[in-house]
Amino acid sequence: MVNVINLKKSYQMGDVKTNALNGIDLEVKKGEFIALMGASGSGKSTLLHIIGGIDNPSQGEVVIDGKNIRQMSDYELTLFRRNNIGFVFQFFNLMPGLTVEENIMLPILIAGQKSKPKIEKLKELLELTGLCDRIHHKPGQLSGGEQQRVAFARALIIDPLIVLLDEPTGSLDSKNGRQLLELLLRSHRELGTTIIMVTHSASAAAYAGQTFFMKDGSITDSLNSKNDKYSVRTIHEKLIAL
Repeated sequence: MVNVINLKKSYQMGDVKTNALNGIDLEVKKGEFIALMGASGSGKSTLLHIIGGIDNPSQGEVVIDGKNIRQMSDYELTLFRRNNIGFVFQFFNLMPGLTVEENIMLPILIAGQKSKPKIEKLKELLELTGLCDRIHHKPGQLSGGEQQRVAFARALIIDPLIVLLDEPTGSLDSKNGRQLLELLLRSHRELGTTIIMVTHSASAAAYAGQTFFMKDGSITDSLNSKNDKYSVRTIHEKLIAL
């Protein structure tokens, strides 16, 4: 599904060169739910943004569903990203003047697609996210947790190949954060959604099937729920040991 091959990213500021990624190799299979963890500046968000086609690497390849996005033109990449990749960020990025329904359907409208064929998908997502009674509300009338659920439903409305999440619980309290993570896990299990999540929270990473640990632009370790002792404690211990 997602293959990252020898990915490097550097930034030049005057005479100073900073290496954000140092030859990352990563494979994510269809239907997997993985987490990326590391301290600030470890490169985890840079890696996520390059996989999503919203940043360019200095070197290396990103292949999604057999398609090398590094070989696409800007126009081709825009279309591919719009039709195949769902994004959820720490800050909800909802349109304040639109209702819940309109915010969820926005990617369909931007793509110039007819919304009618997606009505059943919309109903499914409203049920999944528990937003059926909020459909006509605007973001200002919703709690933070509800807004993040709207953002997640918006990412899923296009039936994406992958959903990328960058600190999705960072702006939520513990209760709403837990509800969102349970929603991610349910989506992963029921819809087969492929999820890559950047997080600083061991509690959040414990919902994933595998966690990769990053330091100084490299993946230094990993834990797998099938083969390792996989818990909030073991993930936290790995993170502290970086």
